[in-house]
Amino acid sequence: MIKVCAGCGNTFETSDIRQTQCKKDCGRTSHHQARTQKREAHETQFVGVDGEGCGEGIDHRYVLLGVGSDQISDANGLTHNDIFPFLWESFTANPDAAFVGYFLGYDFTQWLRSLPANRGWYLFSKEGQAKRRRRSRVRLDPFPVEHQGWEFDLLGDKRFKLRPANDKRWLWICDSGPFFQCSFLKAINPKDWPQPICTEDEYVLLEQGKANRSSAALDREMCRYNSLENELLARLMGRLDSGFTSIGIRLRKNQWFGPGQAAQAWLRQQ
Repeated sequence: MIKVCAGCGNTFETSDIRQTQCKKDCGRTSHHQARTQKREAHETQFVGVDGEGCGEGIDHRYVLLGVGSDQISDANGLTHNDIFPFLWESFTANPDAAFVGYFLGYDFTQWLRSLPANRGWYLFSKEGQAKRRRRSRVRLDPFPVEHQGWEFDLLGDKRFKLRPANDKRWLWICDSGPFFQCSFLKAINPKDWPQPICTEDEYVLLEQGKANRSSAALDREMCRYNSLENELLARLMGRLDSGFTSIGIRLRKNQWFGPGQAAQAWLRQQ
């Protein structure tokens, strides 16, 4: 009988009615080829990451975290027990994407503030960082900090990485703000772009959201504002990536944390 392969879509002949692929692992091979072609074309998908808070001083609470259009919220305040699983689920749903934020120092602090003090000591103090330093000359990155089945670390205030302790993959979240060195509103202002990345209506909505931050409440408007900011950041980074690609600069998904990475990539070409 003649059948259509579920993996590659080509026809093949078989006498086994149960056979769905022309050869073993055809589906995985085709998927691998598609991913390879996508990487060679450098078709980077960006996912914006941003959080929102309410209240001031000791009453401040980190109430909303958005990854792209997906969000979690808690009016009493999110902790690492909420945030780490949500970030990891977002990564496993889209493992090839570049996860980026715009000046994420506040968010990094909120993600980690509920950790025990001794975890913070290993993460931030010079003594704790020294204890995590590897003796190997091959691997320069320090051992990650561990807590409740999670491994994580920060590269200064530029990049956060996270994974379950039993997984070999890393989720990298890069702070892309240093590429632009200005406010997000200024970076996306449609008046400054020959081909704007956002409409006037989108810009006004974002402008209003930022103006109301001091009196913000966890409501539909906050969720809408957060989702829009993540979408516009993804567009902004896509435009930057297109410019880099046009001059031969191709950054990996864990390199979107500042112009130094782009400069190094350019210098390697020369």
